[in-house]
Amino acid sequence: MSEPTLNSQTDPLVFLRQTHRALLERCAELEALVTGEGPDPGAARALGRQLGALLDQHLRDEETELFARLVRVSLKLADQIHVLRQEHERLRAAWANLLPLLANPAGAAQGAAGLAEQAAAFLQLKRGHAAREEQLLNQAQHLLSDAALREMRNAMLERRGRHA
Repeated sequence: MSEPTLNSQTDPLVFLRQTHRALLERCAELEALVTGEGPDPGAARALGRQLGALLDQHLRDEETELFARLVRVSLKLADQIHVLRQEHERLRAAWANLLPLLANPAGAAQGAAGLAEQAAAFLQLKRGHAAREEQLLNQAQHLLSDAALREMRNAMLERRGRHA
């Protein structure tokens, strides 16, 4: 799957689901990369760039657009969203540990085993987190108005330097 595309017609909740799938596909590539005899340095760096950029943008979309809007329409979701925000911080920390190893897998002090260990920790967090967010997206579909979804999409487009 190529990276999801956001445009003026895109449903932002569908886009977030597509991004989850794209992230999970990159995670599968990461898993395959680290289970071999030692990752190809070029492939590791490229995957690190792709996964990092996609992850960063996605987390910002959720925190800035989705979570903020959901808390305004349903205080019942506040605890769930708080947990997801905490998971975002753990994901960022796990990614910060993993990225340098992907950038230079041959030079990592821990070697291939350290890379595999850091990748496994990140993958476990990301996969569980994506499943919980899918549940939240199902709830959002029923809670957010068409106007809120339009605002959300437009803000996401603007952050990417595009306009609705």
